[in-house]
Amino acid sequence: MASNPYLVTGLGGGTLVRCQGSLAGKQFLVRKCLESVICICDHTCCTTVDDCTNCKFFVGPVEGSFFIRNCKDCIFVVACQQFRAKGCQGCSVMLFCETSPSLEDSLGMQFGCFRGSYPGILEHFSAANMDVFKNDWSSVNDFTPNKTVPNWSFLHPNVGLPVELSAFPDPIGQQGGNIVPLSWGKRPLPHEEIMKNLLVVPFSNTNDALHSLHELEAIITIITMKKKPSFSKSMISRTLSVTEGTQMIPSELFGSDTLGIAFYFSDTTIPEAESILTVTNILSRLGVAPFGVSSPRLDLELHRKLSSLYCI
Repeated sequence: MASNPYLVTGLGGGTLVRCQGSLAGKQFLVRKCLESVICICDHTCCTTVDDCTNCKFFVGPVEGSFFIRNCKDCIFVVACQQFRAKGCQGCSVMLFCETSPSLEDSLGMQFGCFRGSYPGILEHFSAANMDVFKNDWSSVNDFTPNKTVPNWSFLHPNVGLPVELSAFPDPIGQQGGNIVPLSWGKRPLPHEEIMKNLLVVPFSNTNDALHSLHELEAIITIITMKKKPSFSKSMISRTLSVTEGTQMIPSELFGSDTLGIAFYFSDTTIPEAESILTVTNILSRLGVAPFGVSSPRLDLELHRKLSSLYCI
């Protein structure tokens, strides 16, 4: 009898891969696996993982819910619309999630931003109706909180993919960069003196926006970001009290989607004005006209207006 490609059960010490096109948006189930590596390089409608111990998972875009139950000491690298964990212990989760992740009856959980890529993953994000710029991984909701010791914490930002995944022969690792922009999320900022800056970048397509962000990743650390559709002139005028044609606003802003990015400069020893100029020059070299790199130190009023406009 042929095995069921949509169900994995009882795998012990093995490696399992589902390649592009093997699941094609169907449901996927994993049960009672031990010390195994499971890689899903495809998109699914929903995925459930039950009763697994000391396993490592890489899971491509899940259009609906990624639900883990009664799992222990596992590592999950997963992109999904909704993440739920119940009855789990000691699991690490590197997550892309369009909604707030939820915990119930779980403890010792750790969360960080999704890492890695594989050929075709951007198309799978699109097939799963997911947007790589809409990642709310750090807004964890614990529905059964512990009053003395928190049930979850943040992974250290330098934690990378497990060796078993980053060295995987069917390239999952980070050879092509992280398809999801790394973000700091709601972790406390590393130093009290660090200020949250804001940047608005117009873009014509996702690949261009990702390329721009990858070029900037050595200069800035993204805290969070929001994507907005192209603005009308009346919206810009009403919110920012300016009109098209002013020096502050490039005309591209009125015909493109934009990313509002909250960030801090990674190297705090470099003067802020110099770092702002570097960011502007990098984007200009890429043919991108940024709409303001606002610092609360240099332009508090613009900073407040942009923060309000993008809710960041």
